[in-house]
Amino acid sequence: MSSSAVGYKSGSSQSWRFQGRALYHLSLIHADTARSHIPKHLQNQLVVFPGNVTLGGYYLAHYDDSPAGAFDELVVMAGLVWDGPLSCAWAKRVLVNSTEAYKHGKRTCGLPSGRAKFEHSHEEKTTAWWDAKTPGVLRVTSREGPDRGHKAHIVVPALKDAHKKPAPPIRLAMPSFSGCTPHCPDLLKYALQLKAKVHILPHHREMHAETRQLSKKDASLHPEFMHGRPVVTLLFDRLDMHVDKPARVASQNPKQQAERATFAPLAHLARWRPWPLQRQCTA
Repeated sequence: MSSSAVGYKSGSSQSWRFQGRALYHLSLIHADTARSHIPKHLQNQLVVFPGNVTLGGYYLAHYDDSPAGAFDELVVMAGLVWDGPLSCAWAKRVLVNSTEAYKHGKRTCGLPSGRAKFEHSHEEKTTAWWDAKTPGVLRVTSREGPDRGHKAHIVVPALKDAHKKPAPPIRLAMPSFSGCTPHCPDLLKYALQLKAKVHILPHHREMHAETRQLSKKDASLHPEFMHGRPVVTLLFDRLDMHVDKPARVASQNPKQQAERATFAPLAHLARWRPWPLQRQCTA
């Protein structure tokens, strides 16, 4: 049975399944900028690299099948928060073009969700950014909230034939924090497991410069995170993702917070990675 047939309202479901394609763009963000967009009680846990930077960027996905059916999603990531032994991404903004997904993210998952319009401009007639034969620019326009009318311009490479290139099947564990919003004031944490064929995409410097110019003309959507110094862009092809129902994080006393603030940087330097990578064994 497809995920869309089950939907979000299945009372027995403790996790939700999403299938499709996604781009995961990591960039360097100034640590002071990231802290200003992270809840105060998590700011001491921000993962900071030499040069006073952290990892942010964006996650752009198209789901062919999900509890809300087919839809697009843009997650603007402010930075990484340490939660030993792993780090968790903190979402500054989540934009979707599905009302059902928007309501679920906002009310159940404690995400800073909003509805948006996704428009792809390129040489072809089709508007499917995830399946185009030529590179193009995707414009995402927020339709509500304090950033209403602001636009993000995203360079999208030609993805039509990407599946023909060899790529290892990889499983990723990507835990995330959420909550601390008017609808979900508590801090929440949820597990996210995915498997996909992962491609490293080339960086198109000229096209990224073009999108910066476009962003200057419009009211830009969170440019401090969307246009940081690029590190890598990954394509998750044949994405199969399971997201667990969020759980409330128990509050910590001042002593525990001080210990985390003291030892997190040491642990991070010794063993940090953006996510645990496990290459899937094939017969």
